[in-house]
Amino acid sequence: MNSFILLSNCDDPAKFLDWSRINSRENFANLGIQSPPMRGVGRKHDRIFESVISVDFRNHPVAHLTAILYGLHDRNKFEVWVYSYGPDDGHAVRKRTQDGAEHFVNLEGCSLQGMVDRILVVMRLIFW
Repeated sequence: MNSFILLSNCDDPAKFLDWSRINSRENFANLGIQSPPMRGVGRKHDRIFESVISVDFRNHPVAHLTAILYGLHDRNKFEVWVYSYGPDDGHAVRKRTQDGAEHFVNLEGCSLQGMVDRILVVMRLIFW
């Protein structure tokens, strides 16, 4: 069962987490992505770290519905990272997303491993 379907039919967070882990292992095991274990994770910052990744930060409904959200966060409480792995179509909605995010990282053209590596650099800075 797809995790999104389970999310709409299950209100037990522990069960959903277990299912999502199983689903991820089954669906992404053959991609060849190497990710180090997250040992010693400990938040050392006062702000909440929020990270969003999408292919749709362009003239797309997702971008039109979410572009305003990234700039509405209280920067004293939230650090907002936005990762885009889709094309830059030059549309104004992408510019609004970039301007609203504290950090906007363009991953277009990166391999899957390259994306993982770039995101892990940030994760290491924040959590280790």
